[in-house]
Amino acid sequence: MHHDPRESHDSRTPFDPEQSSLQSAPALADWYLVAVLWCANIFAFIDRQSLPLLVGPIEQDLQISDTEMSLLIGLAFALVFTGLGLPAGVLLDRGKRKWIITCGVTFWSFATMSCGLAASYGQLFLGRMGVGVGESVFPPGAVAMLKDAFTSAWRSRAIGFWSSGATIGGGVALLGGGAILGLVSGRAQVDLPLIGSVKPWQLVLIVAGALGLFVAVLMMTIREPERAGVDNAGAPTIGLALRYLRDRWRIFLPLACVDFAGSIVMFSFQAWTPTLLGRVWHLSRPEIGLIFGLMTITLSPAGQCLSGIAIDHLAKRRPKDAVAIAGSVVCAVILAPTILLAVIPSLAMMWVIVAVYTFMGPCIFTVATVATASLTPAPMMGKVAGLHFFLFNLIGFALGATLVAVVSDRVFTGATAIAYAMSSVIGIFDVIAIASFLVLAKAMSLRSAGAAESSL
Repeated sequence: MHHDPRESHDSRTPFDPEQSSLQSAPALADWYLVAVLWCANIFAFIDRQSLPLLVGPIEQDLQISDTEMSLLIGLAFALVFTGLGLPAGVLLDRGKRKWIITCGVTFWSFATMSCGLAASYGQLFLGRMGVGVGESVFPPGAVAMLKDAFTSAWRSRAIGFWSSGATIGGGVALLGGGAILGLVSGRAQVDLPLIGSVKPWQLVLIVAGALGLFVAVLMMTIREPERAGVDNAGAPTIGLALRYLRDRWRIFLPLACVDFAGSIVMFSFQAWTPTLLGRVWHLSRPEIGLIFGLMTITLSPAGQCLSGIAIDHLAKRRPKDAVAIAGSVVCAVILAPTILLAVIPSLAMMWVIVAVYTFMGPCIFTVATVATASLTPAPMMGKVAGLHFFLFNLIGFALGATLVAVVSDRVFTGATAIAYAMSSVIGIFDVIAIASFLVLAKAMSLRSAGAAESSL
């Protein structure tokens, strides 16, 4: 008979204002775990986000369109990454998460290097699928370990810090990729030992993948957190996890809508801003990589870390719905910059809009992940987190990036088409995200204390 997480699970209910921060202060080993997972997140997104800066040279060399390029940026990665999310969650709930993630880091690093060796669209597509295979185990495994390592009084800021690694990785991809392209500017080929001649965009991907191998070594040094709420019956089955979500659909359905809409808002901007700055404002790729990269590497992590801290503090006043209220505020703040994206009169104002969005946009991911971790019993954390990242990444990477490209290609014309496409797509889904967060807040606030204890 399978263990029922509703009867025995992590007794630390989410957002418990009575829990003393001093009593629940994490150990140094717990913060070291966060630091290593943060490093892994950085390199995951370096490998994942290197392509947006390389849109121009890749399209020119491979003779492909914006829509075909969007499939490389999104669909090739997201289909495998998200398709393996639930199986990865099952594996993570049963095996040693530390070693599973180590293998994943190694695999995605070699896959990124293979993208740099691709000589055709098909080879590059397969390489991006390989990156998705390796990364599929990482987000659910990381969140599951953080849930077990941290009490509710500290969990939001731990997840906020971990998630900031994603935007730092995206910024490093822009900075590093831009720097490499600048160094080899004017050269059609670059000679590498043992590999031979490669194009500058291929060099960026090879370097990015090679550096990721150092993270695999770091992963071997962390301590596996003790699993909370798991007895001799082991982890609950997929069926039990799905029934748990079904029985609490008033909570998890709006959370799924948040994942759906919020991911499009976040990833569409990240994927197409370098192209927007190049086509509309005629900036060079090294310049885009430097300025946008510096913004991404500073403003986005600050926003994500502060959002985690803010949720922990807000929970003292609103213990039931703090995370949902925080999410609705984040989406409301970025709505105006999104609408104005296509009618900005000057480059200086454009950079202000980019800065606001870069600071606030990634907080959507942090808030949604905190909500998932807080509402899910520890024994099924891997499976539910896998579903969360399935929705967030499949929709964001695949549908979000492709929607902007299709609207740009089919609806608008001229150099500003990409700006109008981004404003239209992101604006619509940002409104949906705000509404979803508000519905989630209402559902969370309506729960009685007794219902919260029995379900969480």
